[in-house]
Amino acid sequence: MVKALIQGLMGRRSSDEEKEVSEKEIPDELPPLVEDAAKEEQEKVRLEIEEKAKKEKEEQEELKEDAPEELTPIDEEIIKEEPKETEEIDKLKEESNYGFEEKGAGFFSNLLNITKNQGLNKKLLNKDLYQGMKNYYSLKPSVDVKPITKKELEDDVTTKLDELKLLEKDWQKQKEFVEKNQQILLENEKKIKEKTEELRPLLKRLSFYEEVPVGKYFRSEDGVIVKNVFGLLNLLRIMDEEVFKNHVNKNRNDFALWVRRIIGDEELAAKLNKAGSKKEMISILEDASAGKS
Repeated sequence: MVKALIQGLMGRRSSDEEKEVSEKEIPDELPPLVEDAAKEEQEKVRLEIEEKAKKEKEEQEELKEDAPEELTPIDEEIIKEEPKETEEIDKLKEESNYGFEEKGAGFFSNLLNITKNQGLNKKLLNKDLYQGMKNYYSLKPSVDVKPITKKELEDDVTTKLDELKLLEKDWQKQKEFVEKNQQILLENEKKIKEKTEELRPLLKRLSFYEEVPVGKYFRSEDGVIVKNVFGLLNLLRIMDEEVFKNHVNKNRNDFALWVRRIIGDEELAAKLNKAGSKKEMISILEDASAGKS
């Protein structure tokens, strides 16, 4: 027992000595090299964490870009209506073909279209189809007829009608313009005629004041000289009956003769020749001077 106690004390002492030695061997602070290595390790771990976070963020952004945008109520309605519009368009195309060949079709395409639209025709299909195909391509059309659908023809007709509508509007405007100008033309022609009629008596009245050449003056029995028709009127107003009768009687009418030969007015001369008195002759000349017929 004593021996065991001695060994235990010895072992405890040895353990305490080893602990003391180990505590002396470990310094309070790490050497610089060890501290730098630890910092580098920490920095490396930090960079890896940041790189991983950056990569995850980029992946999330890519997924966000590829993801479809939220549909608005209008977009949803458009998407809902698209199949219906597509079906209607396909139906119109199918109806517009009328069994005729489409662009780029051939002999068997025509047969197929006829069969689809009119049903199986055994009499037609039992013929020599190979020879029929050869004949189809041997026939060179005299006119380059391009395939066209009913819809395209209807659109062309509508386009032509629109063009004709615009042309008709232009024609109507031109017609109205011409008719309006025609009416204006007729009115102007009427005014011109009226003015020319008004000009005639003015010219005639003007001729009454024009003097005749020297040597063709009218000289009365009492020595008064008359150079124009207006002067003849003034002469008759002051002429006495005896002198008047010397110039105008059954055998002669000097005033009418002078107006016909010298003045050149046949109408006025005829009226003066029919006058039976000085008063009547003065009235005729007054009307003529006033422009009355």
